[in-house]
Amino acid sequence: MTLTGDPRARAEILLERETVEMRRGDGVAQESALASLEELAAILADPELHRLTLLRRIEFATSVADLAKLETAIRELRTCELNDDAAWRLHIAEAKLAFSLGRLAEAYASAEEALACSRGSGERAGIAHALCFLAEVDSNRGNLSEAEALFDEAQRAAADATDPELEYLSLSSAFSIAYNRRDLQRCMTLGQRWLERATALGDRPAEARARSRLGLTLTATGTRYAEAREHFAYAALFFTDMGDMSKAAGEALNGAVLETRLGFFEKAVAATEKAVALFEGVRDDRGRVIGLANLGFLRACAGDLEGAQSAALEARELAQELEFGLIEASALENLAFAEAAAGKLTDAIAHAETALEVRARSQSQVWASKTLADLAVWHAALANLPAAHNHVRRMLADEKGLPDTTEWPEYCYWAAAQVFRLEGNMPEASRALDRARAVVQAAAEGLDATDRESFSAISWHIDIAAAAQRGIWPDPPR
Repeated sequence: MTLTGDPRARAEILLERETVEMRRGDGVAQESALASLEELAAILADPELHRLTLLRRIEFATSVADLAKLETAIRELRTCELNDDAAWRLHIAEAKLAFSLGRLAEAYASAEEALACSRGSGERAGIAHALCFLAEVDSNRGNLSEAEALFDEAQRAAADATDPELEYLSLSSAFSIAYNRRDLQRCMTLGQRWLERATALGDRPAEARARSRLGLTLTATGTRYAEAREHFAYAALFFTDMGDMSKAAGEALNGAVLETRLGFFEKAVAATEKAVALFEGVRDDRGRVIGLANLGFLRACAGDLEGAQSAALEARELAQELEFGLIEASALENLAFAEAAAGKLTDAIAHAETALEVRARSQSQVWASKTLADLAVWHAALANLPAAHNHVRRMLADEKGLPDTTEWPEYCYWAAAQVFRLEGNMPEASRALDRARAVVQAAAEGLDATDRESFSAISWHIDIAAAAQRGIWPDPPR
């Protein structure tokens, strides 16, 4: 039904409709509104409406990870005469496209152009957008201190902004930094604020992203797994319905991490392999390299040692090529784990030590607890007790932080117990074993019967129970 014959009035109505459909998460209706706007812009020969419609098209293509349409819209926008607002938005769009393609240097350069353009015109929203995006790139590179400084500057620039998009971007950047620093309390606060804001605005895409972040946080804290599963399922269904297969694949990865925590390794492998294929289909190299890195650990746990090493090696090479510092560290850690499972302890130790160096450069050492535990066990297996002891002491230097700095605090205590026992330090070995058993029991208490059975069957949980209940210790350490 046509509400008005006045094309300019129709354009105003369609712009409002496109915003409403975006917040409702109705991608079909949103794209329909955009198509109608494009027709009107051509009929009216209105360069401003054409420019505005292209900017909306860019945002839509970005939201559903349609890189082909994003490239086309960016290319067309470059041919337009741009005002200050459109100029910085073009550079941000170029940065987002480059980021999606895994070209971090190019993404950073485009964001710097957006920042220079915004500062030159005094566009506070543009300044904040550009700084947040620069922080996101630096966070992915592993430059967390630089990312925090950029984000702090972005917050000051956006102090009086009321743009919901800017608010979401700010929350996303802050969450990324907090998560990589393993500040889970802040992650929970940010996720809840994000969800409350999205719900108040009726913004379903933002709600799905907030739920995804909350699911990640709950998984990392090792609590409320049923709630985390619900968050992931909601987000996955929403993004699939939207046709955004990149974000849908991301939710598959998130769900696989949860299943990994509970010992469902084969289920996690299948979900991660599906996600990697989806990422490859939409040319999302960042997602693909994360998935490959995860497969290095998951396949090893499921017994596919050759496949684990192959995936981790590919992830490491791709992460180096694309400058994803934190993912490179993860790939190295998982490669080392797979090599150790295959009996290649010398190679495993070398790669794990390199991973610690990469983490040190990125100020993300908080993630290193399990790697230090692995190194302790592997050195002990090679009868190098001084090196094993050194890694245990490094790991326990911040013992209070262990529950928040690794998915497997019980594994860390178990590694320490084995090393102390080999040294003949039975009081310390008993203490560490008691802590490991207590962590396992506390985690198991909150699980349903199916999850508890799988969780209890994880290899190091079986070893911990055998040592604690029957005094049976593995030889060599593991």
